[in-house]
Amino acid sequence: MLTDSTSIGVKGRWVQYAKFSGGDVWGQLRGHALNNGPGTNTVEYTIETDGLSAFGVSLVMKYAF
Repeated sequence: MLTDSTSIGVKGRWVQYAKFSGGDVWGQLRGHALNNGPGTNTVEYTIETDGLSAFGVSLVMKYAF
């Protein structure tokens, strides 16, 4: 409390997400087979990331009137 009607505060938040990876056959939105032509391989994809994290700080000021 700064005064009877004013206060301030600080908030901190740290978030950590786990490492992930995955992949699959590409799901094309077409009526034909999933390939690039006769004799070619099916298109596949992979996605992965190391652990991610974020830190945020908020400053709050409240005034009552």
